[in-house]
Amino acid sequence: MNNEKTESASPHVLPSLPYDDNALAPIISANTIGFHYGKHHRGYVDNLNKLTAGGEYADMPLEKIIAETSGNADMPKAAGVKPLLTIDVWEHSYQNRRADYLSAILDRLINWGFVAENLA
Repeated sequence: MNNEKTESASPHVLPSLPYDDNALAPIISANTIGFHYGKHHRGYVDNLNKLTAGGEYADMPLEKIIAETSGNADMPKAAGVKPLLTIDVWEHSYQNRRADYLSAILDRLINWGFVAENLA
């Protein structure tokens, strides 16, 4: 598990991943996980906290902020629907081999038991 502190300013925090950064290798490298989770996702959480500080959304849970600000966006959470499975396709993760990357994700990384539990 990544022991680097990933928490951001209150009220929203970026929790630590429940696995090591290299746990998904070789499909997704530790470098890619560190870059996307440790940099991009941390930036999203930090920016969320900056944008909501002192305003009407300051103490609101993220799901409620999304529901109130997404308008007519076609998003499962905003519609009250629980996604069974999502795959984030980062261009530099698959280096122009999208079909191979997605096949590897679907065949070697997805916990299909977890997906089935979400369907129940």
